[in-house]
Amino acid sequence: MENRTGESGLLPFRTRRVFNLGNEWFFAVRDEKDYGPFENQQQAENELARFLNSFQL
Repeated sequence: MENRTGESGLLPFRTRRVFNLGNEWFFAVRDEKDYGPFENQQQAENELARFLNSFQL
């Protein structure tokens, strides 16, 4: 992994937002809540994008 734009120094611990447990897919956000389950990875990624877009002005 690499530093994000504007970051320097040691990399902080990061996890993937979309993950699976068994055959179910979820996404995680900073409020420490997992959303799901979804039927597949694509559906979880689509719902994550929709969730993030709801905060854009």
